[in-house]
Amino acid sequence: MNLLPGIQSHSRISGLDGIRGLSILIVVFSHVFYSMVVGTSASPALFKEIMNMGLTGVDLFFVLSGFLIGGILMDHRDSEHYFKTFYVRRVCRIVPVYYVWLGLGWLLTSKVSSLWNLNNFFTLTHCPGWSYLVFIQNFWIAKIDQTVPIWVRLSWSLCIEEQFYLLMPLIIWLVSPRKLPVVLTALIFLTFLFRSFLCIYTGYFVYYLAPCRVDALLAGVLCACLLRNPRYESLIKRRLDWLYLIFTLLFCGMVYFTISPQTRGEHNSFDISTWGNTWIALFYASFLLIVVTNKTGPFARVMRNALLRHLAVISYCVYLIFLPINGFTHDLLFQSGFMAENIFSNLLAVLLGLFITWLVATLSWKYLERPIVEWGHSFIYGDSSRLQNKVVVSPANPSP
Repeated sequence: MNLLPGIQSHSRISGLDGIRGLSILIVVFSHVFYSMVVGTSASPALFKEIMNMGLTGVDLFFVLSGFLIGGILMDHRDSEHYFKTFYVRRVCRIVPVYYVWLGLGWLLTSKVSSLWNLNNFFTLTHCPGWSYLVFIQNFWIAKIDQTVPIWVRLSWSLCIEEQFYLLMPLIIWLVSPRKLPVVLTALIFLTFLFRSFLCIYTGYFVYYLAPCRVDALLAGVLCACLLRNPRYESLIKRRLDWLYLIFTLLFCGMVYFTISPQTRGEHNSFDISTWGNTWIALFYASFLLIVVTNKTGPFARVMRNALLRHLAVISYCVYLIFLPINGFTHDLLFQSGFMAENIFSNLLAVLLGLFITWLVATLSWKYLERPIVEWGHSFIYGDSSRLQNKVVVSPANPSP
């Protein structure tokens, strides 16, 4: 499957796997190491602000997801089983491990909570339990934020992705390839306007609701669209100096979000909630374009790092489980929630949590996720028959 004219298939572009690995690394470190310093008066304020900005690793996830999956949709736009195959593969990638994690949380809370203090981990008092099964809990999370149980606190981003991909296949199918860049650009601008309007009333809505956050996903789809147009692709490759300049300017904005007293890296600050989220999306989109189009450049070489590519394989499960496991190790060792008495005790709990997370995620990919993803890939876009031979999914490319 040739995804990029003149560029090898995304399954062969190891830099994209490195980007996925980098994004999960940013998110994990921002969460678990922030827990080591928050509330510690001796910790530098700048460190906390940098950890806050680490939450934008989710935006990098969104951009990459839009690029990969949007590209797949464009490549198979005229296929016989366009919608069916896409949604079957999407369900096979997202739902199984997510449902297992939800079921485990319910089981631990209802059956063994007397052994450990697990009620705060999974008590779904903030919204109906069924909303988690259909990926709409972000509507309730948008209202209450920090009271979301640790077990499912990061699930809001899954809602945004799944809600986005309910409509994106239809948009790509209906809009001609020639007009698609204009439509995507307009949608990005409309997302910015809608988010800015809602920001007048509440900051949390703009962070957790799909209509306010899809500009990052759309930016990724736009990148995929541009690289499928020979004229735009050639221009980007010929003027890499412009692309690096744009990236540098956007990076300056990232520095501003980190150190400015008006933002301090907080996702619900006015600047980030309005124009900042779009700025962040464009920053990561420019980074992705550099990695893809300048494969001999320094960014692409770093993204081919073996550790980042390994993290890419297990990134989805890691994202689901690392936060509650980090809290569990703190409770297990120090009965302290997310904070132990000193930074060294915190570090011990964090390292133990990271090891358990890595182990569980690795086993999950090998024995649960990969077999189901391979089965999902036995559904093909252009042929009504099922593949007779086993489809092997590259570990470095677990996306549907």
